[in-house]
Amino acid sequence: GTFLIIISIPSVIGGIALLRYKNWGRILILILSAIDLMNIPLGTALGIYSIWVLVQPNAVALFNK
Repeated sequence: GTFLIIISIPSVIGGIALLRYKNWGRILILILSAIDLMNIPLGTALGIYSIWVLVQPNAVALFNK
């Protein structure tokens, strides 16, 4: 249980940063999504979707304000 909590801390921090529209949070979630691509099948689907959403021009413009 402790190991899973430690692994999930970066995702929680990145999620909070996304809610506050921080660009570093977008980059952190992109990195974590790339790592999630190895977790077949659910992690792969969520990783692809997260990457696709966060690299859209509208998302990049939103986080670069």
